Amino acid sequence: VWSVKLFELYEAPQVQWGYAESLLVDGDQLFCTPCGKKATMVALDRKTGQPLWTSPALGQGSSFCSPLRIEHGGKRMIVTMTETAVVAFSPEQGTVLWQHPYENARQNHPITPIHHEGLLYITSGYGKGAIGLRIADDGNSVTQLWEQPRQDPAHGQAVLVGGYVYAASHQKASGRWSCVEMKTGKLAWEDRGVGKSGSVLFADGMLYCYSEDGVVGLVRPSPEKCEVVSTFKVPQGDGPHWAHLVVANGRLYLRHGAALMCYDLAAR
Repeated sequence: VWSVKLFELYEAPQVQWGYAESLLVDGDQLFCTPCGKKATMVALDRKTGQPLWTSPALGQGSSFCSPLRIEHGGKRMIVTMTETAVVAFSPEQGTVLWQHPYENARQNHPITPIHHEGLLYITSGYGKGAIGLRIADDGNSVTQLWEQPRQDPAHGQAVLVGGYVYAASHQKASGRWSCVEMKTGKLAWEDRGVGKSGSVLFADGMLYCYSEDGVVGLVRPSPEKCEVVSTFKVPQGDGPHWAHLVVANGRLYLRHGAALMCYDLAAR
């Protein structure tokens, strides 16, 4: 129906791993983060591809982060990460509401921020770890509350359940899994779990964890301990175990290389 060449239109450089951002749709707006010389974030009409607004160019490169739309104190904002900062944009005009410095050794920040009751959980791998930010009542600034270097997932996302964040760690904890209290940044536990690092999702009251060792595990979320209920080894495919799991309509979808597998979660 339409196409837009973001690199050319906004003079954005190609990055080493290419754009890995999942685009954000909100109503008829489509939000993209080219991080170019002409704009850091842009809003397009999702039906036509025409620009609705462009944000200021911040001189910060892309870091593979998928943006998050939140509302705080009646103010809407789009929160994402560039290679050197956490940034919030106005979804109406594209103005920068606030930004907070955040860097690691690689400037790779593919983990989407988590928002809950005015708090933002920010994390990535390569030696940085997680931080907690408090959004001001007027939505125009943030204050860092804590830092927790032990929880630093590289690309496997993190999930918030009952006030605690669950994720795999990349460097600081040698590929272990961990649980961190969102309000305080306190490390509740750290465990080998289902194996080296990996991705996690939450569905039907359980954590579905997929390790780089090729093990899929069902884990009961609890700040008390890491309780692995059951596991199985991925039987097909080859290459790194980096694809994220999907749970939908009682089924678990798992991709490994060129192999796609589907498991019935509702089977007796």
